[in-house]
Amino acid sequence: MARTQPAESVTNRLRQDVLRGDFEPGTRLIEAQLTERYGTGRDAIRAAILELDKEGLITREANRGATVRELTLEEAISIYEARAALEGLLAQRAAERASEADRDALRALLPEMRQAAHAGDASGFDALGRALHDQVRRCARHAVASGLVETLRNQSRHHPDRLASVPGRAQQSFIEHEAIVEAIARGAGPDARRAVERHIESIITSLRADRDNITR
Repeated sequence: MARTQPAESVTNRLRQDVLRGDFEPGTRLIEAQLTERYGTGRDAIRAAILELDKEGLITREANRGATVRELTLEEAISIYEARAALEGLLAQRAAERASEADRDALRALLPEMRQAAHAGDASGFDALGRALHDQVRRCARHAVASGLVETLRNQSRHHPDRLASVPGRAQQSFIEHEAIVEAIARGAGPDARRAVERHIESIITSLRADRDNITR
C-alpha cells in the first residue's frame, strides 16, 4: 500500500508546481488526478486546495471546482501597489539593521545583474533580482512584512510577464536595483524606501504601457 503524504507536504508540492507553471493559469485541478500525482488521499488534496485558495493562487467556484488563478492586469497592478508599501518598509529596515556581511552579500549580486542585463539574459536577470529582494528581506528582519510580500509575490507570478522583452527594461531595472543597494549600504533608510517605491512604480508604469500597446 502506498504511503500517504502528510497534508503539509502535499500543500508545499502543489504550491511549487503551480508557481513553477506545471499547472497554467485557468487549469482545472481535478482531485482524482491530484491524488494520483502526489500519492495521497482526497483529504490532503482538499486541504492543499483550501490553503492555496487562501493564498490567492487557486480559485474555487461552485459547480466548477478549483482552478489555477488567472490575474487581470488591474489585479496585478493592485498587488504591485501593495508590494511597494511593504517592500519599501523592508528596505528601510534593512538599511537600519543590515550587518556589514549583509551589505556585502547585497553588493555581490550587482555585477552579475549588470552582466545579465547587458547580455540580454532575461531569466538570469529575473532570478538575480529575486535573490536581491530576498536578501533585502533577510536584512530587514521583519517576519510579518516578509511573509506578506512572499504571498503577494507568488500571486503576481500568475500574470504574464512581458516586461523582460521591452527594450532597455533590464538595464533600467538594474539601475533601480543598484540605487536600492546603495541606499541600504549607506544606512539611509528613507532613501532605501523611496528607491524601492520608485522601482515598483516603474514596473506598474511599464505594465500599463504594455496594456495600452496591446489594445491599440
